[in-house]
Amino acid sequence: MNPINIAPLRERDITRHIAREYYKEFDALIESDIIIVGGGPSGLLCARDLAAIGFRTLLIEQSLALGGGFWSGGFLMNKATICEPADRILEELGIPFKPIKDCPGMTMVDPPHVT
Repeated sequence: MNPINIAPLRERDITRHIAREYYKEFDALIESDIIIVGGGPSGLLCARDLAAIGFRTLLIEQSLALGGGFWSGGFLMNKATICEPADRILEELGIPFKPIKDCPGMTMVDPPHVT
């Protein structure tokens, strides 16, 4: 087997290059048009919709995961109601729901399906 020549490298040079690339990307993300505080269901949808129409959106969440209590079992009710036109998002995601007969414009969904 023939020896392979490897160019001499210094750790400080590698670290500088990694840091420069990171900060170049980070610098592009510093400016925001909108800051949303809270990454629960409403914050997530708000951030998604605003970003989709071109706003530079920053979402801040204090927990380790996005989704709020709704995703983690903190939502104690066994059913959730969704107002129109938000039910379109459920349709878009393939989440089963049903209209509430006595409440026009309202639908019912099981939280486990939403998660």
